[in-house]
Amino acid sequence: PETARRLAGTATGFTRLLVHPETGVVLSVGRDRYKVPAGLRKAVEIRDQGCRAPGCTRPAGHDDVDHTHDWALGGETNLQNLALLCRYSHRLKHETGWEVSQDQKGILHWTSPAGRHYPTFPEPRMSPPDLRPIKKTKKQIKAELKALEPRHLTPAELWTQPPLAKDEVIPF
Repeated sequence: PETARRLAGTATGFTRLLVHPETGVVLSVGRDRYKVPAGLRKAVEIRDQGCRAPGCTRPAGHDDVDHTHDWALGGETNLQNLALLCRYSHRLKHETGWEVSQDQKGILHWTSPAGRHYPTFPEPRMSPPDLRPIKKTKKQIKAELKALEPRHLTPAELWTQPPLAKDEVIPF
């Protein structure tokens, strides 16, 4: 207690911050303020990648960081209560009969005015790297990488390609 008093000095107040223990990114400022700190906004952008409304494909850019449970109604400014919404979807959420909740995994549960449920999920993360030892020589790895490089086909190679099956569709 004495150390806290000395550190506080003559401060008139404090802002409570919850930070990630390794990165120091601000994860929550609770009810202390509405404005989302830059580090927390970045965490939301990384998790969401774009608008989280059902069917919306707008990428992150100038999206709004929305308090899923409205801050004015007791919602906190933390990662579990924030999501990216484009301006159109943000207005849809607040000005129509749509309802939204968010669970601990960051899944948004949208309920339409008709009562239908539409979950939207955060962008999937890359799976952890495979740390098993590689059982190939450098020469084998280089040969595999070389085989993946694009190359020009000779006219003979172009004409010797197998014909398309009758039910095969060319995707363009």
